[in-house]
Amino acid sequence: MIFLGYSAMCGSETDYETPNSINNITTVQVENCIVNDLFITSDTDVSMTAPIDTTWDWNTILHATFNGTLLAGNIDSVLDQIAYIRVKYREYGSSEWITLTNVSISMNDDLNFKRFCKWCRGGKTQYQFALVPVSPSGVEGNYNINTVVSDFNDLFVMSKDKTFHAINEEITPTRNQDTIILKPLSGKYPVVISNDELNYNTFSVKCMFITQTNNVYDKIGAWKYRDQLKDLLTSKIPLLIKTFDGRMWLISITDAISDDSSNYSYEGYTLTSFNACEIGDANDYDDLINNGLISV
Repeated sequence: MIFLGYSAMCGSETDYETPNSINNITTVQVENCIVNDLFITSDTDVSMTAPIDTTWDWNTILHATFNGTLLAGNIDSVLDQIAYIRVKYREYGSSEWITLTNVSISMNDDLNFKRFCKWCRGGKTQYQFALVPVSPSGVEGNYNINTVVSDFNDLFVMSKDKTFHAINEEITPTRNQDTIILKPLSGKYPVVISNDELNYNTFSVKCMFITQTNNVYDKIGAWKYRDQLKDLLTSKIPLLIKTFDGRMWLISITDAISDDSSNYSYEGYTLTSFNACEIGDANDYDDLINNGLISV
């Protein structure tokens, strides 16, 4: 009697099963039948008489109409509520999110996109990336967060739009601070005074900028690659330099750029040297914005 519903032979809903809420369902399989509609909800009060109300609400889990697609989400119904997807990232353990970009959303296909973040340090550093829906009024929705590992070889010098790769890198950093030493008229020791908060790096860089194709270095065209690099280094814009071991700086080039090929038999194997000064925090959103590396 129970499996027939409310009664044995009375009522239009006799052969309907009583709805039950079942948790932790991860798979639904439909086979050996023709299905026009698949609607799953956690609402046990839903009416079982045709036509079933398939309006999306907080209880809706999926609704597949099979109209030329296997999609079963509510993108069509909420698309007008999303102005763009905001892409954010942060180093694992940090409390500050950095907004990488905003991706405008006007149709379903806009939700399939790829973006590349150049501003992550190496050394197998863990980062969190978040996709955040933003309403037309600017209100952020829930954060969809995934963790990735940033790892690469060698050295990179980058602007917002250009990237140059180098091998055989040598970096000599110097930590700087400004102090004044006062020598008293009496007493054995001087007095050191620091009136500011300056605490930054200057360093010299020596490395080989050269391209490669299929793991073969381009010795013939290396000078053209270096010339393009020099155009960037002398452009007087802020740059970012990062190495395979996790070190990363926001820099400005401070003097001339020189080449030295005396230790190599091929001109393509040339070492390029330059000096730089740290001008900001490469992990700080405001410093990246103010120096033009990101624009959101």
